[in-house]
Amino acid sequence: MVEYVPGTVVPQHFLPALGFVDVRQTQMDRAVNLTIGHLTGLDHSSLIALLSPVMNLTTRLAMLEQIIPLKMQDKADKCKLEVVRREVKDLNSQRNRLIHDLPYGYSPSEDSLMLVRSETWTDPQIKANPPKHITTETLYELGNNMWQAEIWLGMRFQLNGVSFKPHPDWLDDDKFPWRDRFEKLLQNLNQAPG
Repeated sequence: MVEYVPGTVVPQHFLPALGFVDVRQTQMDRAVNLTIGHLTGLDHSSLIALLSPVMNLTTRLAMLEQIIPLKMQDKADKCKLEVVRREVKDLNSQRNRLIHDLPYGYSPSEDSLMLVRSETWTDPQIKANPPKHITTETLYELGNNMWQAEIWLGMRFQLNGVSFKPHPDWLDDDKFPWRDRFEKLLQNLNQAPG
């Protein structure tokens, strides 16, 4: 028999997977902050002072989008970091939908939870914004993708003695998990005038 979180249609066995996504989101968020710190050269206290009023990760990702072209000189380096930033933005959007949507139904046979946008759960609006179905497997996949993005953000700025250098895997295009997006962005940058 399925046990639910009281007052909801969320099965209690979903809670560890939801918690995993939450922990990974926090770590990915921290990696974005550290990346902003490395690029701007701010010490830890100054970075905290700058970012603490900016509670929204989407806003900090927009800040990072503006900082990358200002501080990254190497085109390939710039493109890789931008690809990771976009991946973090996409993962953050997926997480936001997961957290802010309304759990609307559960299918025991599929072990799937249906989420709808709380402001769009009337029939005509559901047609415009289809429900999202999640399982514990899709939640763990989301969390693992967040972990991968966090790791790759950290690879760009590895402490090597007294300075920060890219991890050797960062320099190896074959190991970059979003290689196709990187190559397309680099090609577009190389074709851009100026």
